[in-house]
Amino acid sequence: MSCAGLLRLLPIILLLALPLEAAELIVGINYAGNPPLTFAQKYGTKGIYREVLEQIGALSGHQFKYVYLPPKRLLYAFEKGEVDIEPGINPSWRTTSKLPGIYTEPFATSDNIVLFAKGKQKQVHLPTDLLRQHVGVIRGYYYPGYMELFASGKIIRVDGNSEYNLLNRMASGRLDQIFIQKDVAYYYMSQELRFAEFEVGDINFRDPIMFRVHPSKRHIIASFNQAIARLNTDGKIKAIYAKYH
Repeated sequence: MSCAGLLRLLPIILLLALPLEAAELIVGINYAGNPPLTFAQKYGTKGIYREVLEQIGALSGHQFKYVYLPPKRLLYAFEKGEVDIEPGINPSWRTTSKLPGIYTEPFATSDNIVLFAKGKQKQVHLPTDLLRQHVGVIRGYYYPGYMELFASGKIIRVDGNSEYNLLNRMASGRLDQIFIQKDVAYYYMSQELRFAEFEVGDINFRDPIMFRVHPSKRHIIASFNQAIARLNTDGKIKAIYAKYH
């Protein structure tokens, strides 16, 4: 076959080489970001979840478009089918949704820790270890094992709008301890000197995290699971997390 003939066939060969189920998918990201997991669009930094998705795309052929929305708008967009994927979710966090969605296999865990102001660290093996303490938490979040103690006032719940807001409150002396996602804590402690001397306590709870997928895109689940297994075996997801610590 002539070179000209091969050039005409090349686009067809490349198309056939892609997975048959490769898709263009819309991924919803919280517009405010939650570094290092996600970053606000204006910063131009991808963050952990986007980097993991890029690796999945390289293995599966899927392509991703990112939309940045406020949290409530993001949940609504998923239910309406305007968003196909929400990254880094545990099913227990979406039990009140009208459309819980379907989930891939876990690609990592979300470890929630107790973070203390300098000199305030204590062991927290049980929720009752924090009786009569003021504890900073995220408004609207559910904390297993603590909800009854919060409701009764035996532990004083202090709500903040974000992890960064809680870190600021602790830096200014208004809180002695907060609940925070471990990767978020380590990232900000490495970025800002006023957070660097905070003391890392015990893991409160650990949730496996997955990609929440709209049911209309259920056909992508198998390819996502295959890619996640490969990336975990190769250590690439662990390496992505390590970049941001």
